[in-house]
Amino acid sequence: MLSEEEKEYSLNKYIEFLRHPSISSTGEGIRETAGWLKDFMNDLGISARIEETGGNPVVYGEVNNGGNKTLLVYNHYDVQPVDPLDEWRFPPFSATIKDGYIFARGASDNKGTLTARLIAFSKYNGKLNFKFLFEGEEEEEVLIYRNM
Repeated sequence: MLSEEEKEYSLNKYIEFLRHPSISSTGEGIRETAGWLKDFMNDLGISARIEETGGNPVVYGEVNNGGNKTLLVYNHYDVQPVDPLDEWRFPPFSATIKDGYIFARGASDNKGTLTARLIAFSKYNGKLNFKFLFEGEEEEEVLIYRNM
């Protein structure tokens, strides 16, 4: 359960994330968003770094809680293009809140899910270890050849 302060923090981080363009097909904002995500993960106690690939960077993180099992958490931080722009009710990276809803590119696919998983991790206090792999290649094949 999150306190009111934690809920506000989580919402603010989610909105910050949504306001970062991260369009994989054009590269717009990809590196900046990967850097923001790495910093957010580090703030949550995850040892995170950016790994270069043949395409967009991967944000990789680890937490060793002294357990003998590890859970891999996978998501993507990038979004589809916003065209046609004139069909948006609000600017796609404004993260506008209206009537209890947040309007933004990536709000549900996939920045919302990614943020929720990271916030849930921040509340975990067991012995399970974690590895996080967040890529920026929307619907593309990602080849990770380095032993992480």
